[in-house]
Amino acid sequence: MKNRIAVPFVVALLMFLTSFHLNADAAGTALREFKYSRPAMGTLVSMTLCSDDEVKAAGVAEEAFLEIERLEDLLSNWKPGSEVSLINRSVATHWVKVSPETYEVITQGIHLSGDSNGSFDVSVGALRRIWKMNDKPRVPSPDEIKATLPSVDFTQIQLDPITLSVSLKMVGMSIDLGGVAKGYILEKAYKTLRRLGIDNGLIDGGGDVYCWGLKPDGSKWEIGVANPLAPESCMAILKVTNKAVFTSGDYERNFKEKGTTYHHIFNPKTGYPAKLCHGVTVIGDTIPDVNGLSSTTFILGPSEGLRFLQKHPGIEAVIVTEQGEVITTPAFKVKYPDALR
Repeated sequence: MKNRIAVPFVVALLMFLTSFHLNADAAGTALREFKYSRPAMGTLVSMTLCSDDEVKAAGVAEEAFLEIERLEDLLSNWKPGSEVSLINRSVATHWVKVSPETYEVITQGIHLSGDSNGSFDVSVGALRRIWKMNDKPRVPSPDEIKATLPSVDFTQIQLDPITLSVSLKMVGMSIDLGGVAKGYILEKAYKTLRRLGIDNGLIDGGGDVYCWGLKPDGSKWEIGVANPLAPESCMAILKVTNKAVFTSGDYERNFKEKGTTYHHIFNPKTGYPAKLCHGVTVIGDTIPDVNGLSSTTFILGPSEGLRFLQKHPGIEAVIVTEQGEVITTPAFKVKYPDALR
């Protein structure tokens, strides 16, 4: 059995600028790019910040990374001391008081679960547990999957908005915020960067990217969309600003058993990894606009996924189907006519 984490499906193509730049801040001082990265949320989080002051940029990046760490400590089901882990360990019907952040993300996950008729399900943690995706992955028996599926039901999560408390109605249920927590955390990190004076930059959470403003030379940011069948190569390059580009792919975290590859994006209705797509990239104006949509579309598959995205105006997508065909939302080629390679 082999566990493999591949390179992100979306790769930020960033220029390393070492000379004078054409763009300047309000005071006329030349801006430069400063790059920072740190492991977080099970991936590598990278930031490219435009500033005329390296010391300031480093301090701002540190504040953003601290915010990421704070929120991950609340929201990760990988961390035994997180609020999500506390909920998952609680006895059925026992209410657990949580922070406003945890309550907000669980609420967002439940909303997306309902919006997709359960194709995305924030209570999928019970399946991840029997597949042991956080430890030593393995394929559970059909009987194990059948016995676990009743515990995957987002409608059995109870919320109390007065006390900010959460309760799971059934024994064996487990919340997993992986499909929405990373985007939420990246949004909070972005807001930290903006609050501390970074008006141009890019943040990349292992293939989930948000960019704002312009590069120091005045050009837009270039986001490469990798081919999920050959992740080291780009199938599209998006030249954008003030856009969120989020991706889900079957190669990002997977393992092999008896010659078959299994990945980490589960169909909560079958109990097995979703199999109708190799990769999905969605593009929108803000992180909240796209958060959770790539994984939901991946699970639904190309046809149902495109219909689902029609409920979200302004969202464009590139989908690589199970057969390797590249399809897009109708307006993608209008908005990004030269993107596909």
